[in-house]
Amino acid sequence: MKQDLNVRSHKQVEGIAARVVPLALFIIGIIACYQGALREIGWFGPTVVGLIVLYEITRNKQVIKPKLYILLYVGITGFVMESIMIGLGIYSVVESSRWLLPSPLAPLWIVALWVNYAARVPAFVVRFRGKHLINFIIGFVFAGLVYRSATSLGLVDLSWGWGTLAIIGLFWGPFVITIYLVAERQFRFLFK
Repeated sequence: MKQDLNVRSHKQVEGIAARVVPLALFIIGIIACYQGALREIGWFGPTVVGLIVLYEITRNKQVIKPKLYILLYVGITGFVMESIMIGLGIYSVVESSRWLLPSPLAPLWIVALWVNYAARVPAFVVRFRGKHLINFIIGFVFAGLVYRSATSLGLVDLSWGWGTLAIIGLFWGPFVITIYLVAERQFRFLFK
């Protein structure tokens, strides 16, 4: 009886750790991106996110290929989308926060934020499968949170204030839908 209780409590602790550790890493990735950009050490955020991604993809070696595909899709598409928004003048990035890539290309700390998000997608693909409205809302709301935070930290300038946040949300909302559509395809074996 006591042994069963020990096994059960050990499994509960493992279950909690399996949820808390990835969430903590996600938050650490966000903070590293912002702090690296703020302190003009643009390599810091992408490096921390790179280590987080390495941890995430090696946790389960059987799904490395679909995880890498999602990471590449989100990283490349996010880079292109953010570069288009900067090029169109929807928002601008403070030049001191940049590392390696000149304007109007998206700075690597913003791309790292996208990749950091992509590392979490496989854990939620089953839950958000086919929930396009929820995925749109997640993208729209998080756009506001991310860019409002970056603005308050002095990392980006929004061309039209709150209107800019709405425009960015209209980019992000559909993009998050496509992320989950791609993830559903990559992880289709989970739905059989």
